Amino acid sequence: MSDKPALRALAESSFSLPHLRDGQLAGMGALVDGIDVLAVMPTGYGKSAIYQVAALHLHQQTGRPAVVVSPLIALQEDQLDGLSQDLGTDAAVAINSSHSDADVEMSWKAAEDGKAVFVFLAPEQLAKQSTVDRIKALDISLFVVDEAHCVSSWG
Repeated sequence: MSDKPALRALAESSFSLPHLRDGQLAGMGALVDGIDVLAVMPTGYGKSAIYQVAALHLHQQTGRPAVVVSPLIALQEDQLDGLSQDLGTDAAVAINSSHSDADVEMSWKAAEDGKAVFVFLAPEQLAKQSTVDRIKALDISLFVVDEAHCVSSWG
């Protein structure tokens, strides 16, 4: 069973979340325990915090990153900005068509070296065998689909 006081403390110290909402801590704990979670909550409720706190906790224990599939590059950039403010500039990287090949390679290297806690991918990246192979090699801690309601439009 996950250490819920540790998750609560991590939410407060790393993400400035002193008060968690109903369902957030349970979701975090389930993820840390290796249980799949489907979080259906209102916009702005804090769904991202569930996977962010769990991923950081797991990364601190294992050094393995979380992969976050997110459909909108603008949303990825917002997440990167927020995580950079909360955890530092190397905590999250994005691999999508808006980044140069050199930037993408630097992002993979940060994940492989254990520096990046989060690897954000656009869904189309998963159609590339090279991306799938690199994800396998990372031995990731979590696989997250953010904005999952877009899955039907991804095909």
